[in-house]
This record gives sequence, structure tokens and C-alpha cells, in this order.
Amino acid sequence: MKKTLIVAVLVLLGSLGYYAYQRDGGVASIVRSDNLIPTEYKKHESRYFWIKYPKEWFISDIQDSLNSYTQISNFDPNVLTQTPSPQGSYFKLEIVRLNNEEDQPLQTWVNTYIANQDYKTDILDGHKIIVDGHEGLYHIIKIVPVNSIHPIIFVKRDKSIYLLNISPSLQEFKQVFDIILESFKFKT
Repeated sequence: MKKTLIVAVLVLLGSLGYYAYQRDGGVASIVRSDNLIPTEYKKHESRYFWIKYPKEWFISDIQDSLNSYTQISNFDPNVLTQTPSPQGSYFKLEIVRLNNEEDQPLQTWVNTYIANQDYKTDILDGHKIIVDGHEGLYHIIKIVPVNSIHPIIFVKRDKSIYLLNISPSLQEFKQVFDIILESFKFKT
């Protein structure tokens, strides 16, 4: 009886320890914001641009003759498929290069892009910005079918439009995002 009780207690303690390990950054690691600004950044070189991102964050990059897609996140995308999902605040920035072969003005291109979405998208707010010396538009959009509201930036460079799709949790990560955006430099 005594031996069974000891084994049961050890199993319980092991299970609790494993749960805490997952929750606090073990197997299911996530870099929490906790209002801390990372002090160390890495420089990433993509096919069309350079960018800095927090050293502990994750980056994935698909660059080929047809596509240019870069994702920066404070979580390992593979972890989010685990059950239970890790706790914490998630941030993701996707950078996509799209063609503008007709060299349309930025506002015209954005209006056409929004109108041609497979789902209703509303522009709630917006203003002009400059990214690395290039014309840009910062919009708050609402994807109506899923009621998702988030920022998005469109930047025109030559016959391309760069779309910076920002997760809805921007306010929590605003200082980090500002550092990332300031570091964004196009290749010549």
C-alpha cells in the first residue's frame, strides 16, 4: 500500500512538472511579450529586403521565382498545432511581395486588391506612411466573415507591392514592431 501511494505521488508530481514545463516555455515554447522589449536582434536577408527581428523569435522564408513570403513570429508555428496550445500572447508579421506589372498608383492597386478579395473586407482607418523612402499606406482592415480586425501596410516599390500583414495583437508588441519596421530596407 505504501509503495503504491509513493508511486501515485511520483506520477502526480511528474505530470504536474511536465505540464508546468510545457506551459512555461519547455516543449511548447512561446516568447511572451510581458511588456519586455528584446535587446538582441538578428538581421535576416530575404530576396528583396533586409529586416531585423528579435533573436529569440522565429522566421520562415519562401523565396522562389514566383513567390516571396516571409513570416516573423514570437512562436514556433509547429507548437500551435499541439494540444494543449501554449499560453501567452502571439505576434506574427507576414511580408508578401505581389506584382504590380501595370505600375498602378498605390491607392488604385490597394482599392483593386481589397475589391477582389474572396471575402468582404472593410477599410476602417488609414493613412500614408513612408517605408525605407517608399510610398506606403497603413490601414486598419476588418475581414467581415470572421470579424477579424488588424493592421496591414502596403508599400509600392517599382512594379511590386509589398504587403505587411500584422497580427491583431500589434498594440501589445508595438515597440518591437516599430523596431522591425524601421529596420526594413529594400535591396538595390
